Amino acid sequence: SVVEIIFTDVSEDPVQDPADEPEEDPASVRSVLFDDAITTNWENWSWNTNGPKFESATGPDQQISQVINLSYTDGWGGLYFHKKSPLSIEQSDALQFWIKNENGQVAQGVTVSLYDTDNKRAKRIDLSAYATSTTQWQKVDIPMSALISENSEISGIVIQDGSGSAGEKYYIDQIKIVK
Repeated sequence: SVVEIIFTDVSEDPVQDPADEPEEDPASVRSVLFDDAITTNWENWSWNTNGPKFESATGPDQQISQVINLSYTDGWGGLYFHKKSPLSIEQSDALQFWIKNENGQVAQGVTVSLYDTDNKRAKRIDLSAYATSTTQWQKVDIPMSALISENSEISGIVIQDGSGSAGEKYYIDQIKIVK
């Protein structure tokens, strides 16, 4: 499989006003998966996607930065980040990220899951339970209690097409596990 990375300026994208969000306490972040780039301890194991592509764009903080431009190229495609060594999520409260869609269909047919240390999927949840359809950046907080299995360590996180067909283009940024 070929991974294609394309940098494009999409700075004209509308964004949510960051003044609406309280400033985040750095001590509340347990692990950062993506913020301008995939972080050192995580790897891109995505499938049936456009790579994903990383683009220079106006992010949710209204700053030009690298965001993920994600398109599912075939059914059941997944934006999958694999952890090089297991991550304990015992003291973690939520999976947090920002998402938007040019057509306002953010939550339609998209699922989110964690993978345990045996690379088995825990629960699969429908993103529409935590995100509304919007063309603006939207912060998503999914409680670990909605995602967690019996295992308190994870090896991966996937944002996946749940419709079985290629679909919309999404922008995703600032993927974190927070406490």
